[in-house]
Amino acid sequence: MRAGADARARATRAQALGELRVDGSGLKWRSATSGKVVQVAPSDMRGLSWAKVRGGQQLRVHLKGGNNVKFEGLKATDREALAALCQEAFGHELRPLAISCKGLSWGAANVDGAMVRFDVDGAEGFEIPLAEVQQATMQGKAEVSLEMHLADTLAPEDEMLTEIRFVIPPRSAVEGGGAELDDDDGDGDGARTAESFLNKVISKADLAIDQEAIASLSDVPMAVPRGRYEIELYGGCLKLHGKSYAYKVMYSSIVALYSLPKPDQYHVNVAVHLEPPIRQGATFYQLLLLQFPAEETLELTLNASDAHLRDKFGGRLRSPLSGAYHEVVAQLLTGLTGKPLHKPAASFTSAHGASAIRCAIKADDGFLFPCERSFIFINKPLTLIHYETIRSIEFRRVDKEAAGAAAARSFDMVLTKKSGEAIQFANIARKE
Repeated sequence: MRAGADARARATRAQALGELRVDGSGLKWRSATSGKVVQVAPSDMRGLSWAKVRGGQQLRVHLKGGNNVKFEGLKATDREALAALCQEAFGHELRPLAISCKGLSWGAANVDGAMVRFDVDGAEGFEIPLAEVQQATMQGKAEVSLEMHLADTLAPEDEMLTEIRFVIPPRSAVEGGGAELDDDDGDGDGARTAESFLNKVISKADLAIDQEAIASLSDVPMAVPRGRYEIELYGGCLKLHGKSYAYKVMYSSIVALYSLPKPDQYHVNVAVHLEPPIRQGATFYQLLLLQFPAEETLELTLNASDAHLRDKFGGRLRSPLSGAYHEVVAQLLTGLTGKPLHKPAASFTSAHGASAIRCAIKADDGFLFPCERSFIFINKPLTLIHYETIRSIEFRRVDKEAAGAAAARSFDMVLTKKSGEAIQFANIARKE
């Protein structure tokens, strides 16, 4: 990097390599692979800091809104030229920032602008952007739990922080500083430090409305993943609590919803299409399948004011909701997510007057629903095939004379996708 009218250096941001340029118009980073550009104008800056981190040096730009932008992978020799240029162009001193490398879990928790900071002996241990916090709750009298939004772009092998808990004992129990909340409200109530920290997180992250579930459903039967679950629906996600497993699904990962009445007329399934899928060990669930008795009814009062429902969900939700259980759940999900609800194609009716036909994938028997834009097969393996992904359709064993006596009563349908994958639906009744 050279001093002068502008300066350039190779730097990484979010693990992507690129070029950082600094001049009088601000900072501009361009990805070397995707070409993505990140710009910071001088008017948006409230300070600059320099820290030694894993893999090199870090330039941190503190923004007026409380967030910051980090550029890593810089060299120690870049600091002098960069400090002189930032002082001249932006009027900000490049201040040193101490990073704790002790690995201690005992320190001071603080809400700093749009960040939750954890400091150890005056040095920064770590920080968490409040924008990534989905929910903050008290666990007991001295423990605060922060749950994070799940990233939609994670690969199966990627890891991310999903929850962190801060234990903040009463001030009377803390000796010599230690793990207490930086108290700037002046109330002097040491016994409520954990609650004060929670309230600061809620107010700064704008979580107050979403702390309580908008609606809760008890003992909901699910075919995939199998079991009975408690379902809690919040402003930005839903949570499934089962006997052995719990899942959190962001509404942003829900692609579409399906209402699928079974031919037996006793049950109606509601399918939820996810992208990316949720994971249980090595098993991925791209579709969730809820199952309801067709004649069961439900009246549900939502835990939110009419004004909040109107402002946050654009008038898609109203309270109370009443009607058939599956219809209420479908209305609730479509209202919260804003995603479409698909039903079997009105133009198709089976030989038995149903909206699905009975068939099998390999040895698994189930029902195939032709919808307006896709086929969906339930229950196992739960399969969704969009029409636009199909390259060809082949019908087999349609010749009665060529087939045996038993085989003459049914035929097979093979869908070949553009990717080359072939899926066979076997033993379809010939009258279909």
